[in-house]
Amino acid sequence: MSLGTMFVALAVVAQAPEQPSSPVVPDARTFLSAKAGFSTEQLANLDRGSPEGAFFESRISTEVAPFGAIRVRVSGDYFLARYRDIAGFKKAKEVVRVGKFSSPPRIEDLEGLTLEPGEINALRKCRPGDCVIKMSDQMIRRLHEEVDWKAPDGATRAMAVYRRLLLDYVTDYLTRGKPALMTYHSRKTPTRLLEQSDAILADSAQLRERFPAFARCIDSFPRDTPPNTEHFVYWSKEAFGFKPVVSITHTIIHSPSKGTIVTASRQLYATHYFIGSLGIAEFAEDEPGSAGAYMMYLNRTRVDLLGSFFGPLIRRIVRGRVLEGMERNLRLVKERLETGYRDGQGIPR
Repeated sequence: MSLGTMFVALAVVAQAPEQPSSPVVPDARTFLSAKAGFSTEQLANLDRGSPEGAFFESRISTEVAPFGAIRVRVSGDYFLARYRDIAGFKKAKEVVRVGKFSSPPRIEDLEGLTLEPGEINALRKCRPGDCVIKMSDQMIRRLHEEVDWKAPDGATRAMAVYRRLLLDYVTDYLTRGKPALMTYHSRKTPTRLLEQSDAILADSAQLRERFPAFARCIDSFPRDTPPNTEHFVYWSKEAFGFKPVVSITHTIIHSPSKGTIVTASRQLYATHYFIGSLGIAEFAEDEPGSAGAYMMYLNRTRVDLLGSFFGPLIRRIVRGRVLEGMERNLRLVKERLETGYRDGQGIPR
């Protein structure tokens, strides 16, 4: 995902609350003050409709963990309808294409997915430990076995095989959950996404404290799914740095209590840069059924470039751009949602 669109994956589901035995979630304002460390001035800025952001410190040098919040005046039902149209919700200049997988996934779901011509041509040279695109050993092997690179339509066949590999991967993940997460072997040292995903979730203490059942759901998917939960998988192609990034994301949406919605977006795959990502969003209504709410978002993303020799310099640059991008996109999301909500249903001005 791009720096610009990294911070707009906010979701809501308007369903019945869980059973009364579910833990009571502290109100959003208390959380922002006591846990996120927001000052009285920052809370006042939120009340005026401005976004506020900060960084959660990470013990991992390759990880950035920006946190942001903003107030919006929309209902949960409206938010859910907009978010389920993920292609429309993520619409931005950085987003080239978005596609949502069917249930069960079909090869037709990937028809709009393309790699750059130079990337396709470079695939024929891919070997374990040396590849321009992040892939597993199995993906690299199948590309060599199933593509006749000497054929006039070799590039077209390669793209078709690549789509099939991604479809098989998503299907396997939806069946087995996180054990299906691949091991990238595009560089000399393999990167196990399972290890990265587990470590990110283990470091997400606030999630486990506020929503323990949901944290277990993320960890054990597709088992241990609590009531009032839905999910979907989508792919996207987005502008980022020097190369566009094709990624696959699994989003789970859960309502632990009336007026409170929490979502998790786990990155299952990315062609470049990213080696793990988990975005946690919360939509907290002032009162159940009201058209006033806090949106809060924490994204823990690990970037391989931050582990390089120039990692400390890149980190300083990334932190500044990340905060700017987060605030800009939170404003954009707020404007789009509130404008559509007023035009479609009407809210007090």
